[in-house]
Amino acid sequence: MNNSAWLMWLGVALAMAAVEAVTVDFVFIMLALGALAGAIASYFGADFVISAPIAVAVAVGLLFTLRPMLRRRLRPTRDNTDIGPRSVVGQTGFVVEPVSESQGLVKVHGDLWSARTDVRMTLPLGSPVHVIDLQGATLLVDPTTTERR
Repeated sequence: MNNSAWLMWLGVALAMAAVEAVTVDFVFIMLALGALAGAIASYFGADFVISAPIAVAVAVGLLFTLRPMLRRRLRPTRDNTDIGPRSVVGQTGFVVEPVSESQGLVKVHGDLWSARTDVRMTLPLGSPVHVIDLQGATLLVDPTTTERR
């Protein structure tokens, strides 16, 4: 332990952790943990020729195992980010009052919405619909084959 190579590895690990604090993408933290593994190996007497492959192996292993799990766990999915009125886009509902190109009423997740459709037909009462857009306070819907629950 007369060399100070482990301090170099520790410095690299701290620098990578600082970059991760800015990017928050879970890449640099994996590299930092790899550098930390290199620092531990160096501290216990491993030469650079041994500690460098250890650092690389740990970093790559973490990038392909731990990082995907962290991303799934800590990053919201696209579906969870839409809140409020926009959250009904992509959902299904059913017709409460016949829906035409100019007017109508649908129920989506228990809420009543004014609606219209682009198809050149009137959607009858009880028809299942798929919400494709929100225009102001009016839903743009298409007929769907999903049965009403």
